[in-house]
Amino acid sequence: MHDLLTIRTSLGHVALSTNLVYEHCRSSNEELLWIADFAAWCYGSGGEWRERVMPIVESIVDLD
Repeated sequence: MHDLLTIRTSLGHVALSTNLVYEHCRSSNEELLWIADFAAWCYGSGGEWRERVMPIVESIVDLD
């Protein structure tokens, strides 16, 4: 539900007037999603896991 709200907020009336297809996939079904989840988990875990994942991390955005 939050994803659809974000899409509509970002695209405004364009989202309603196009044939935009939105599909929510489980990360276990889509490799590109589980890879991102894994990298985020490693970074968030810290320590050795963060060190291991840093070679594939291009940038970090701190939202605090």
